[in-house]
Amino acid sequence: AGGSGNELFLSNALAEIEHGETLDNVSFYFGDSGADVNLEFNGASFKAWNFGDFNGFEAGGATVSVSGNVVSITGLVTGLSIGGQSIVIDNVNFDAVAAPTPGAVALLGIAGLGGIRRRR
Repeated sequence: AGGSGNELFLSNALAEIEHGETLDNVSFYFGDSGADVNLEFNGASFKAWNFGDFNGFEAGGATVSVSGNVVSITGLVTGLSIGGQSIVIDNVNFDAVAAPTPGAVALLGIAGLGGIRRRR
């Protein structure tokens, strides 16, 4: 697929990229044989003849762009799956969006209550 290190070969399969957090700005290298490919993210499922056909697709505020053998999804991404009849995936990159911990949310709530009490 043009990257470095190990590649993931898929044949009539769908690989779910699970990180446990919302992802931001996902990209991956690909190689396909010109057969059916699948891309799922943000609750939408797309099927095409090759990854280049996904260029410009949007779902849940994220947009797909394809340049050469690199697919990029710009925006927040949840539930990413990649698959097809005969494809290679390499160099999957993303930024994880940190969700506030329950303790931090509780502290914000307590601070807000303190601010309300001082106003009275």
